[in-house]
Amino acid sequence: AELEAVDVAAVAQGAIAQVRERYPDQETEFSLDVATDAERVGCSAEHLQFILEELFGNALKFADKHISRVILAVSAADEGRLRFTVTDNGPGIPHEYYDRVFDGFVQIEEHVTGQIPGWGVGLRMVRDVVNAYGGDIDVVSQLGEGTSFTFTLPAAT
Repeated sequence: AELEAVDVAAVAQGAIAQVRERYPDQETEFSLDVATDAERVGCSAEHLQFILEELFGNALKFADKHISRVILAVSAADEGRLRFTVTDNGPGIPHEYYDRVFDGFVQIEEHVTGQIPGWGVGLRMVRDVVNAYGGDIDVVSQLGEGTSFTFTLPAAT
């Protein structure tokens, strides 16, 4: 199937608006840093919005700072792909959970405070969507300082 060229910044703004509505009490500063050669992605707008809403939503859901900072950086990667990185300044994820956050039904928070309800299937679905486009997703985190999720999707051709 021919995929449309989707405007990354426009979809990101839509995801930000949705997530702000979902977490109205969390003060959040969003920044978009989309490189000029990475403005259009070859995946459906719905899929990109789903991924970004999940990652932005997690950043706000687990936020532990007075002001959450969430940065989306998008750049051209090799082999006709775009690299997306969503970075927050939240509580971080213990290293031993990196692989498990994508497994579904694992919520790190339950192991930390037990406060936040949910099944934890969002990241597994995010990984499935990214994989469907031939991409991969990784996480790196500093406890107490924040988390970065990096994933790749095809650039628009």
